[in-house]
Amino acid sequence: MRKDAAQYELAPSRTGKPGRPRAKGQRLPSLTQMVTDPATRWKPVELVRQGKTASVPCHSFTCLWYEVFGQTPVRVVIVRTPGQTDGFDIALLNTDAHAAPGEIIARYAARWAIEVCFFDAKQTVGVGEARNRVESAVLRTVPFGFLCQALTITWYALAGQAERDVARRRRTAPWYRHKRAPSRIDMLAALRREIIRAQFHPGRPPRPTPQQFTPAVQRPLCQVA
Repeated sequence: MRKDAAQYELAPSRTGKPGRPRAKGQRLPSLTQMVTDPATRWKPVELVRQGKTASVPCHSFTCLWYEVFGQTPVRVVIVRTPGQTDGFDIALLNTDAHAAPGEIIARYAARWAIEVCFFDAKQTVGVGEARNRVESAVLRTVPFGFLCQALTITWYALAGQAERDVARRRRTAPWYRHKRAPSRIDMLAALRREIIRAQFHPGRPPRPTPQQFTPAVQRPLCQVA
């Protein structure tokens, strides 16, 4: 959720008076104002994300993000790093207004790997860039691109040399000091090198014999004569 989003209380109940009922309640403070308010209560939540158990302080509430979701109530969870006293890391939003804060954070952590997969597929593999016109081709191209990406990762996990690729990258880009693991681009580059190595073998080409060389030279001379 944007930190400057206009959020409102839920619409009040009908008063029974004539006229159109209110679509939203009073406007709430912005997220920045909430996290700086001493009255905001931060509750530690135990959750499991990325296979690790952690205690994360968060503040949750239900509201309306009227400009985006209209009158649909949304659940907002503001997450902080443990020990942090100002600001916040991220504000998660879920249309499941009854979901627990820990459940929403765990969903986001599980979803993050999928978003990274989509990003890498579009930026490095080229998924979605094919200019297809036939419906069947459109339906097949994108899944085929994701399949190629999955096969690349599987091949690299079985036959790749991560330490060598990371060392090569750090040698060619010495300013990249914090690199510790191969990226998706490193995997594609390693696979490309293996494909080229399998297609082109080093060595000098065999020298043609006179039987191969003479007819090729004499044929144009005969045609000229």
